[in-house]
Amino acid sequence: MPKFTESAIQRLTGLDAYPQPPVIPLRKPVMLMHGFGILASFQRGGHLHQEALYLRKRGVRAYAPNVAPYNSISVRAAMWKQRIEHILDESRADGLSLIAHSMGGLDARYLITKLGMHEHVHSLVTVSTPHRGTPIADIVLDQPDLVRDWLAEIADYLGSRALADSPSDALTAISELTPDYMATTFNPSVPNHPAVRYWS
Repeated sequence: MPKFTESAIQRLTGLDAYPQPPVIPLRKPVMLMHGFGILASFQRGGHLHQEALYLRKRGVRAYAPNVAPYNSISVRAAMWKQRIEHILDESRADGLSLIAHSMGGLDARYLITKLGMHEHVHSLVTVSTPHRGTPIADIVLDQPDLVRDWLAEIADYLGSRALADSPSDALTAISELTPDYMATTFNPSVPNHPAVRYWS
């Protein structure tokens, strides 16, 4: 009977000798990079805000800043570079690791190779990144002009108002996600940098 009472009280109080989640001992901060669009961001602080808070509870200096949801890889990469510089300044770290979702992975590859961030980025993990493009981009671009332009106007309107420093150019962004663009333009000109470790 005493064991049952003990067990019931423990369940009721929820006490545990080590109630906090174990710390994940990373030396460098981690920046989470979101993909294309804003629909998953509404009332959440951004696509990956909750994930950053989850990691922070485990001792990881995780950041999930936001950039233009609808713009080209080069524009978004320049914004990510500013975010990285802010994080390095705030954390006083000399480098960081990137975990990038969807289009964020292409942005990350560009900023590492083209914007000189290989000096600060130690590793890049991409998740569901269209490294070979996506046929969905072709489907959107193949819509009748009226439909395609209407969708782009809505995206540009939302994107440019969702974030203060967020220019928007949805059609350019979508055109850069096509399999043809990735195969003939992006991938040949944005090789992996030898100083950075990559996983996909």
